[in-house]
Amino acid sequence: MRTVIPLIIAFFVRLSCTGATLTDTLQLPLQENFSSGMFEINGWTVEGGNWQIAGQSGNAAPSAEFRFSPYITDYSLSLTSAAFDATGFIAGEIFIDFDLKLTDNQANNMEKLAVEVYDGNQWTEVYSDSSHGSFNWSKKHIEITDQARGLIFQIRFRAWGSNSMNIVSWGLDNIYIYRLCKPPYDAVSSFPQPTTHGCWVLVEWESPCIPQATSDWLHWDNGNNYDAIGLTGGGTFLVSARFTPSQLQQYAGGYLSRIRLFYYQEGGSITLKVWTGENAAQLVLSQPVISYMAGQWNEFILNTPVLLTGNSELWFGYEVTHEANQYIAGVDNGPAEAGFGDLISLDGVTWQSMSQVYDLNYNWNLGGFITPQIHSDSCLVTGYNVYREGEWLATTTETNYLDTYNESRNVTMCYSITALYEDCESGFSNLACEIVSDNCFVDVNDINLQTIDIYPNPASRKVTFSLTQEIEQVIIYDILGKELEVCRVNPANLVVGKDISQYRNGIYLVMFISSNGKSTSRKLIVNQ
Repeated sequence: MRTVIPLIIAFFVRLSCTGATLTDTLQLPLQENFSSGMFEINGWTVEGGNWQIAGQSGNAAPSAEFRFSPYITDYSLSLTSAAFDATGFIAGEIFIDFDLKLTDNQANNMEKLAVEVYDGNQWTEVYSDSSHGSFNWSKKHIEITDQARGLIFQIRFRAWGSNSMNIVSWGLDNIYIYRLCKPPYDAVSSFPQPTTHGCWVLVEWESPCIPQATSDWLHWDNGNNYDAIGLTGGGTFLVSARFTPSQLQQYAGGYLSRIRLFYYQEGGSITLKVWTGENAAQLVLSQPVISYMAGQWNEFILNTPVLLTGNSELWFGYEVTHEANQYIAGVDNGPAEAGFGDLISLDGVTWQSMSQVYDLNYNWNLGGFITPQIHSDSCLVTGYNVYREGEWLATTTETNYLDTYNESRNVTMCYSITALYEDCESGFSNLACEIVSDNCFVDVNDINLQTIDIYPNPASRKVTFSLTQEIEQVIIYDILGKELEVCRVNPANLVVGKDISQYRNGIYLVMFISSNGKSTSRKLIVNQ
């Protein structure tokens, strides 16, 4: 087997804490960048003298720091927030985002930083890190819904360990605690075939209550173990599988929740790793493996699932340390997916294709499981607001909207959607834009819209049109703009019944044409 050069990273935290008494409360959201230079401004309290405001450093400066000085041993000191009142929150999810930095000294994993949430009864750890080596500012995104929604809660950052001299400092900046009511996603627009009587745009979107990600294993290997890779003389190296944003598109909104790998032999140690960004720029998780079974697949649940945004590369794998003549890291028999399934690093910074550099034409026996995550009790959507060019257009309970309009050619129409919940409105979905390329003049000013109606709507077997004297024709189109029926109107009968039992379920457009050629339209929903 070929050899590489070592690097060590490890990670472990365990907490045991007492509660606090919650009195005065703040409202969400809270954004804290420590620009005031004082902890007290937003109600933060500190234990000991090691937590300080760092005026000359931050992302950007200033920031909060836990420093090695004054020297302490067997310590546990916290930076604790004021209490937040989330008792009135019914829908949505609650998150805490923050930037974290470590300037390490010994890289011995003996010093810890934990993020904990107090729910009125107990502190619960939601994130932790350890002194496994220095790293620059790293963005963290942690969901705390279960510990916070419907409650009065607090956040604290607890530094603890055996000897503060093992590190230089923990850096903390840009804390953001907030509720998110999820918006609709995948909004798309289509421009059905125009008619001489008008034009319309169909806007469709996905409900935030439908998981946005597919549950699946991501992997490049063929699922079978063939051999294993190790170092001549022993040592440490890192392996990874890589996936680009385009390869992750169908999984966006999901979480990497588990990693599986094949341990070839006993001995050695493993630390699971997850990175994001090009060239594994950002380490987002480091989790040591406590025990495993050699000679078979092993599957591990991640302590902190990693969100897939769909905008960044995902790298996952592990660091392995072993003695001479030990081969731990399992591989298949290839051929390698060069640059994707066979990545190896000598130093945790520079990554190489094992097949291209060492002529080892294998893929790592390595997989990551994607889990859609959604709180069913936080996704009680009551309807949607539709906006065109930023202006409110309509409210609907459906996940589509058929917009008719009066515009000239070469006009771009952009739509966005928000979701309505019992106690909040979401942000906007993505923009869905359509270019109107034909003349679509629909002059509705001469038609009394208030007296034109379709009922019932949705309809199943029969629908009734309530018309006005000026209406001469009723034309029914399918969603693609194909003309289905033309009905002549008898002025003596302005309430007209229509049998639609042969229509398929879906959306139809009913166009009402006046004697002078003016028109207006209504959407008809058929649900047999």
